[in-house]
Amino acid sequence: MATYKGKDVTVNGTPQQISQKFADLTVLEPALDRLPDAERQKIGDISFTPDAIIMNNPQTGQIKFVVSERTDHRIAMTCQGGPLPISMDITLKAINDTDTLMSTGLELDIPLFLRPVVGPYLSKALDQITDLLANIAKA
Repeated sequence: MATYKGKDVTVNGTPQQISQKFADLTVLEPALDRLPDAERQKIGDISFTPDAIIMNNPQTGQIKFVVSERTDHRIAMTCQGGPLPISMDITLKAINDTDTLMSTGLELDIPLFLRPVVGPYLSKALDQITDLLANIAKA
């Protein structure tokens, strides 16, 4: 199992306030609509339900990240329909009374020899996801 971590981002609010903003994942939809066209095209065909993020990709088909755990400090998702077992989590840690450190992580079962090839792309994707989530949390 390989683990990849996105960058840490500071957002205003307590972990409880931030996690509440993600209680229904359909809140992510308007944020996608506000992205510049070039950024939106990088993300591809994506949709949301209250408890899932659904991505359609010509190479892999439909991949669905479903919320498996939701607490004030962590939102965990597992992948359904993907080519590999994947889990993703969003971690929220209080810095002080008004700020929270947000980070994303990804675990996937990938062959050892592929890790150096896909690792940089996965890290970059996690950074983009973290930025998107932080922008939503700041709204």
